[in-house]
Amino acid sequence: MRRLAKDKAIGSHTFCFIRFLLGILGAEYSVKMKIFRIVRAASIAVLMCVGFASCGKENPKSNDDFLNEKKLVKLVYKGETGGDLEVFTFKYDSKGRLIESTNSIDYGEYVSTSHYTWEDNVIMIDDTRVVALENGLIESTSAGWTFTYNSLNRITKFASNNDIATVTWDGDKIVSLSSYIGSDMIFTYGETCRKGYCPLIPYLLLQYDDLSIAHPELIGARSKQLPTMIGGIYLKYEFDNDGYITKIDINQSTPMILTWE
Repeated sequence: MRRLAKDKAIGSHTFCFIRFLLGILGAEYSVKMKIFRIVRAASIAVLMCVGFASCGKENPKSNDDFLNEKKLVKLVYKGETGGDLEVFTFKYDSKGRLIESTNSIDYGEYVSTSHYTWEDNVIMIDDTRVVALENGLIESTSAGWTFTYNSLNRITKFASNNDIATVTWDGDKIVSLSSYIGSDMIFTYGETCRKGYCPLIPYLLLQYDDLSIAHPELIGARSKQLPTMIGGIYLKYEFDNDGYITKIDINQSTPMILTWE
């Protein structure tokens, strides 16, 4: 997680999954997106002073529930033709908690690293303090963004003023994503993974957010259900012998490559 030069830039990152998908379809690459990538890679903590709230719901799974699973240690993705190459790397402690993340963009032209310290219900991200309650779900940010969950602790809305995105679920499956700019993405399913989760989901929800990619359970987005189509874009998966996703083919775009250890 990085701290942006201006808090209001968080909104642009939050909704950039739409531009990501439009880019795959061959739409013109947004100059603003490149600017946000540069700002993000050069700064610290996308989400500042994040609170995790308990809402009287059943407790979500904690990181302890995934101790016996491999951790995502590397994500490599190059988007639409001519897009930037992004490389995320992740390091964990003996309890499976993220302690360091590095994001390299444009073949190392922009590199940023964050360090995470977990103490009871407090996560320190470099010089940014993140406060968590027992529930362990992101509730709000200092930039004015709020997060809402359903009774199964799945994220259903993230909003700031009139900028609202909604997420519709059917059990463990995202059915649709809708944003304030009027773009809806419909999800179709056909596969599951035996182990791990699909990192593409937190990548789309809160793009560039290292913590949610490594720990999608913090935003109620960890699931073994795999979409085979998003908004008309076809997805295909390859797995290792244990059932973890190693490759996601996204239409004719460069695939997303995943490494687990």
